[in-house]
Amino acid sequence: MIKIYLVSLILILSAACFTTTVEIYKSFKNYTFLYLETKHNYEELLEVLQIHIKQKNWLACITKIEQKIKKEKNLPTECYNIIGYCYYSIEIYNLANYYYQQALQKNPNSMVTLLNLGEMYTVIKKYKEAYNIYNKINMIDSNNKIAQKKLKTLTKYL
Repeated sequence: MIKIYLVSLILILSAACFTTTVEIYKSFKNYTFLYLETKHNYEELLEVLQIHIKQKNWLACITKIEQKIKKEKNLPTECYNIIGYCYYSIEIYNLANYYYQQALQKNPNSMVTLLNLGEMYTVIKKYKEAYNIYNKINMIDSNNKIAQKKLKTLTKYL
């Protein structure tokens, strides 16, 4: 008799936990969409996007930024870097390149953008473009060890 009671109790509590989890998830999802509808400071947006990146939830991250781009044309460079990185991570290199170029239009000397772009060009075997990017990084910051190392490596492929 006690076993039946315990099993029933476990089933009821499991169902309650599952329902609560689903409701929390729905609330969070609604909050993030409401978040996109209002203008907030970009630091908050970047924090939400960083959470998606850590979870490797690329499509959610892309969706949020693209919705924001449709509403506001003047996003900070970091947003374009993040969406470029998301597309790079799912191997859609032409869109990654597009968004990295958008970021460079806003800030031509952005080290993060240049390093990401150089890495992408290396992965897709556009060694000359990668070399030019790392050379530009080296001209901006002659102490950048990543650029120096990549330049040495890329000279083998040119």
